[in-house]
Amino acid sequence: DEAMGNLRSRLPEKYRKDAVLAVEYMMTASPDWWEKASAQQQAQFFAKSVEWLAEKYGKENVIALAIHRDESTPHLSAYVVPRTADGRLSAKEFIGNRDKMSQDQTDYAAKVQDLGLERGIQGSKAKHVTIQQFYRNVNTIQQDYQDAKTKAAKVDAAENVIRSSEANKRNYQEMEAKLNAALSNANHYKTISHGMIEVLKSNPIERVPSLLDAMDKKLKEMDGQTVKSPAKEQERGR
Repeated sequence: DEAMGNLRSRLPEKYRKDAVLAVEYMMTASPDWWEKASAQQQAQFFAKSVEWLAEKYGKENVIALAIHRDESTPHLSAYVVPRTADGRLSAKEFIGNRDKMSQDQTDYAAKVQDLGLERGIQGSKAKHVTIQQFYRNVNTIQQDYQDAKTKAAKVDAAENVIRSSEANKRNYQEMEAKLNAALSNANHYKTISHGMIEVLKSNPIERVPSLLDAMDKKLKEMDGQTVKSPAKEQERGR
């Protein structure tokens, strides 16, 4: 295919049987950045990554490129022939030692920093892992992140239910207090009404006005409302 054709065209006439023919690069960013980045920013990330490879290793040595979006974290896979300036295959010389690889990370971070990306911790004690293990780690982190978001949403929903229940409880208590007060007043008026009937039955008619005045004062003490004597109203109308 095209990639194999490009590879053969970059191989020197003679090279060791155990020589590394191509070096794979995997270029990506944090899952959080991918989630927030716009489509334009993502396209710029891939374009700048390809530019960095071409500037560093030569466009002719970058024999294959592939953008993967079907996994949890999008990334660029690139294959570069480790051909030195004098035409030899030397992955060791091409990649360099630890300090050179650290500088490569710094240079690459500078290339994409205008997209809101920062270099990883320089001098980190983190150990190298294979690309397959890296993918597994990224998938695990992504799943943990989604699980955390789901749990946070459930906690928020539970807190809303609790707040709603507390508000309903307060409303119920207020309604219960008002109902009890209304029942209490109703019982008072019922008692007074029965008392008035008994008084009217057991007393001569001429004592009714004075008895009504006494009951009027009692009602005023209970709820501040005055019940006027019908007998007095008749006298005022005369």
